[in-house]
Amino acid sequence: MRLFRGHVSAFREVTQILLKHKDLTWELTQREISDRYAGQSFGIVWAVGHPLFLMAVFVFVFGVVFKMKIGGTVQLPLDYTTYILAGLIPWLAFQESMNKGCSVITANASLVKQVVFPLEVLPAKVVLASLLPMFVSTLVLFGYVLWVHGGFFLTYLLLPVLIVLQLLRYLDRWG
Repeated sequence: MRLFRGHVSAFREVTQILLKHKDLTWELTQREISDRYAGQSFGIVWAVGHPLFLMAVFVFVFGVVFKMKIGGTVQLPLDYTTYILAGLIPWLAFQESMNKGCSVITANASLVKQVVFPLEVLPAKVVLASLLPMFVSTLVLFGYVLWVHGGFFLTYLLLPVLIVLQLLRYLDRWG
């Protein structure tokens, strides 16, 4: 129980700091997203294209090349593609935020050297920027499930809760 209180306290502190500097966090997040895709040949279109391409590669490799057959039973009613994408999407967002979060302080040394700059904003902008590809991929997954299976389960209504918990976990890791 003591460990849980520590996490709640950390979440509260990070939330207060980010709410205090919400304009700065939002501006840095927008800049992170635009800088990430500025040098790409397709620009911001690559924000949608990269997750789609990556998902297509995984679906092709595991669904067509390896011919993985899972699902279609009472316990696993959906197909293998749905399950691999449902695990891959949060993993890619987690991996991206952890990789970029490790070097965000040193990459922004000019901002860090300023006396009044809130350091907590830097990892937060990386985490928030990683949500864009996750959001696009999740919409594609929803479209796939709707197209192949004709509908959703009621448990899909819990997805916003899971995304908020995942976001809080990222922020707790860096906060």
